[in-house]
Amino acid sequence: MTQQRQPTYQEMIAQARREREQQQRLNYDREAREYHAEAVQRRDAAAASGDWNEFHEADSEAEQIEREYREYFPQTPQQQRQALWATFTPREQEHVKRRWNWQPGMGWDQKMAYFGRAAQHALQLGAARDTPEYYELIDRSMETYLKELDPKLAFDRENNDTLTATEAARISGISPNSYNANVKAMAATGRIGAAYWKNQK
Repeated sequence: MTQQRQPTYQEMIAQARREREQQQRLNYDREAREYHAEAVQRRDAAAASGDWNEFHEADSEAEQIEREYREYFPQTPQQQRQALWATFTPREQEHVKRRWNWQPGMGWDQKMAYFGRAAQHALQLGAARDTPEYYELIDRSMETYLKELDPKLAFDRENNDTLTATEAARISGISPNSYNANVKAMAATGRIGAAYWKNQK
């Protein structure tokens, strides 16, 4: 019977270092995910309650964790898109695919940057995430001003299923006239419309 060769001392050191590094990576991955989940929960709760100071503080923490995680675990562009896509709720994913026919790929990063900006703006206006009002506010921003910012990213409401003013008003529990008056008032103060998007360029 052939006797199994025993590892040298240097080989034992190398093996111990590989195992230690692997355990450290596992520990970091677990802790980063836990801290990120807590920050996201705080951020979303703050958005729902309208506490924008807490929103920005928690979102900044989440962003910092994401940045450090990417440095620790470098990702390809495709993996980055997949990771970002995973942060969308199922309804947001369905909305993006159905309403705009956007799929992760060429030009997708810029499109998602605009979507994220419009989504944050909708939350700041008081719309709860995943509600019809939330998507209506996003669509109003996207359809009207994306073409001005970049014609390649234009959104055409005529070719997409969306809420009418009457439908949005019914969901909001107010009359269409009141709904349109509220929208005009928000546009006049720069909370939606050209004034808002021009400030985002």
